[in-house]
Amino acid sequence: MFEFSNKKIKENLAKKNKEYYQVVLGSALYNIGYIHSDEGNAEVAIEFYLKALSIKKEIEDEAGAASVLNNIGAIYFHQGNLEKSLYYYDKSLKVYEEIDDKKGMSISLNNIGLIYEGQVDIDEAFTYHFKSLEIREMIDHKEGVATSLNNIGLLYDDQGEDEKALEFYFQSLIIREEIGDKKRICLSLNNIGFAYDEQGKLEKLLNIFRNH
Repeated sequence: MFEFSNKKIKENLAKKNKEYYQVVLGSALYNIGYIHSDEGNAEVAIEFYLKALSIKKEIEDEAGAASVLNNIGAIYFHQGNLEKSLYYYDKSLKVYEEIDDKKGMSISLNNIGLIYEGQVDIDEAFTYHFKSLEIREMIDHKEGVATSLNNIGLLYDDQGEDEKALEFYFQSLIIREEIGDKKRICLSLNNIGFAYDEQGKLEKLLNIFRNH
């Protein structure tokens, strides 16, 4: 896709046809970046993502540009470079806000919350996770709501507020059971188990696993 579309763009094409191949080229660059990221080739992934970003800006694909920015932020997050990660997540959020893409906004807000959690700025982490939760509830994105509830539970857990953590863990678990998200049901049960373990409530811990 990359080679073909890149070759076609260099030809003397009508504007409409050129734009079509630019869309294809942007998608190809994005996907190549994604594969390199998935394989752990961070620097190469960023190189392709930045090329994709340039194309998406040129063709005014704002949603696509925001997605690229978010993915670059994720790479820096996994590298532990929280400052650069925050920079790209914030840029992604601003683009999503400009085009009123609420699902995209909720993703960026959630990711920024994780950054502040990593920086041990708990108040800011709570602020962004609750903002993400509010939007996800507004658009009825159940999987996202469950994720936000779980993340808020983890924050309370880190603060030693086990009862508040359990409140959010159980809300998350209920939604995950509702939508049949088996993989994340396991994560919720695991978090609930740890919270009960920290409280020394062995019987409640055993009941959770007996009932699931």
